[in-house]
Amino acid sequence: MNDIREKRTLALNGHKDSVTRMLYVLERSHTMIEELEIAERQHYLELSSQLDRLCGATTASTPTGEQPSRQEQSHNENRTTPSLDSFWSSFEYRGLQQRFFVCRLGSTGSAYLAKLIGAHPEVYCSHEGILANRPFSAVRQTEEEQQAFLTYLCADAMHHAYKATGDVGSAWLAYLRLAPKYCPVGNAGPLLRTGILHRHPLRVLKTQLHIAAREPVSLPTDATKIMSEYFGTNGIDCDLKSVNDSANRNFIWTCYQWRECAIHGGSLDVQIHVERLNDLNYAQEKLCALTGVEYSATLLSPLIGKVVNTRTGEVEPIDAIYANLPQSYQHWYRVIVDDVADSIGYSR
Repeated sequence: MNDIREKRTLALNGHKDSVTRMLYVLERSHTMIEELEIAERQHYLELSSQLDRLCGATTASTPTGEQPSRQEQSHNENRTTPSLDSFWSSFEYRGLQQRFFVCRLGSTGSAYLAKLIGAHPEVYCSHEGILANRPFSAVRQTEEEQQAFLTYLCADAMHHAYKATGDVGSAWLAYLRLAPKYCPVGNAGPLLRTGILHRHPLRVLKTQLHIAAREPVSLPTDATKIMSEYFGTNGIDCDLKSVNDSANRNFIWTCYQWRECAIHGGSLDVQIHVERLNDLNYAQEKLCALTGVEYSATLLSPLIGKVVNTRTGEVEPIDAIYANLPQSYQHWYRVIVDDVADSIGYSR
């Protein structure tokens, strides 16, 4: 009988110890959550303050979920977005990790590239991260959104958890062309590496046509004006006055955008051809050039060649894609894209 009592007593004491430890863990967890919330709030205020300084503001913005005061509402309405020329000189970088931004035209394989980059445990890479906090109804980015996102990634040291941090698909080419390359005092290497992702224009156009057949497509309100002025200045035989169909204008707009990316993307640090990323050595070279981090074959081999986006439709030979285009599309392709495509290795 005494043995049974002793065993019960030991069991009860053991349960009491377990409960005590659980209560301690819960109390400690609660404390840690409070500390994290305070740190997150402080981090937000720091970034908001920096962004407000960029925009000529004097007070911090109000976090999502809180109603701004009348003074803050008036202040935000009068806030102006910095010009493109002054943007990069208006804020400080934090942390010593290398930053990287890759711009691209739609349907070039950015999800695949982001997956390869993110395979390294020392590298943080978002894919179109600028879209994370945007309502789905907002079709196009604003200038302020672009600047806020670039500011965030450049200012956030991420607690020094990574050797490189960046994004694929969010940054605009116009901003990356003017981005500073090196840190101020404290880091001998590059602060920011810029890159552009290319894909054969006929494959991009085929994918865009495939998507447009199922999803609504809208062009910027000033797209026709931009293209008309550009074609006239550069002697390109494309009379938009005779093009009334929205699908045709979308095709021409994609040709124009691809041309601009191919021409001006040459000034960025790293040129990446998505088709060649299926070659392990090429992928290692480009990812290291972009992030400053070595990628082993062990990391990349399981991912190389794996399809990540099935919206592109069937894979066809380049000459077949061109042959299947209507004659008007072939003409627009020849006069807008052909010469530039040849210059970067994309002949038809």
